[in-house]
Amino acid sequence: MKKWIRTNLAVLLLTVLLLTVTVITAYIGLGKTPSTPQAPPPVASEEASMYLL
Repeated sequence: MKKWIRTNLAVLLLTVLLLTVTVITAYIGLGKTPSTPQAPPPVASEEASMYLL
């Protein structure tokens, strides 16, 4: 049973990382468009850099 839990946790972590990457890219893409002049919060970018490192 523990093996299944470990695999589930690994899959969840991977999905969360992918979601964060997609959200960050979406923020960057929206930031480039003139419709949204405000940039994303610096805290999110810092968290992203921590995850990437």
